[in-house]
Amino acid sequence: MTMSRHDTKASFETRVAPHVDPRWAEQFIMELRLGGVAGTEIGAALAEVESYCAESGDEARDAFGPARDYARALDLETSAAQSPRRVLAGALPVLIQLVGMMAVVWSAPALARGEDLAVTAGMAINAAALTIGLGVMSRWPQPILRLIAFRPWIAWVVVMVAMAVIVVPVVTIRVPMFTVAAAAALGGGVVVILAGLTGDVVQTRRASAQDGQDVLAAPLEGPGTVERRSRHGRWLTGARMMLIPAGTVVLGVVGVLLA
Repeated sequence: MTMSRHDTKASFETRVAPHVDPRWAEQFIMELRLGGVAGTEIGAALAEVESYCAESGDEARDAFGPARDYARALDLETSAAQSPRRVLAGALPVLIQLVGMMAVVWSAPALARGEDLAVTAGMAINAAALTIGLGVMSRWPQPILRLIAFRPWIAWVVVMVAMAVIVVPVVTIRVPMFTVAAAAALGGGVVVILAGLTGDVVQTRRASAQDGQDVLAAPLEGPGTVERRSRHGRWLTGARMMLIPAGTVVLGVVGVLLA
């Protein structure tokens, strides 16, 4: 499922449904996205709401009720490309890269000092927390995506707490468990990052070939407009893929300079 800004925010809503409250339309679109509905189906459903509101002069909330309730009541056909579980499955390559990132960031300073990397109990807790987090995401994808979409402040607090659970043990629990050659740990981390990045690229290209970008598209909307939105989505995806590799380089260099 493509949940990027270009798919869901006001530009699409005001163009397709200028007589519909943008906030109502945004919640309507998001609920259908979370329900696994394809972009073209969402555009058609929103266009029908716009047509009614333009002709009647009624507000969408007055005519159809709360956006999320009306979206669920439509019971539109779902798309395999938009299922929450498939969306979260796309997070697996990112999590793999995070594992490699931690290995590089931990081992780079030790390598700069000419020491072995001491794997501590805090690091083990860190790895266990990431594993549990992945399990929770895989088990309950819908509630997690709904929390992010409709309760962003609560989601932010949850993320901050999760980051504390992951980071604090590494800093505070430094009881050594075993040591490993820093060069081997750094090389292994780089390999893991590249493996995760490769998996991300392959998965993204396969999804694009099988299902397309599945961007939001209204009836009679020109193919050029849809293609521009799709191209923007591909650009954002490419930029997103480089975040962890670039962040690893930056943090690794900082760690070496501070070693």
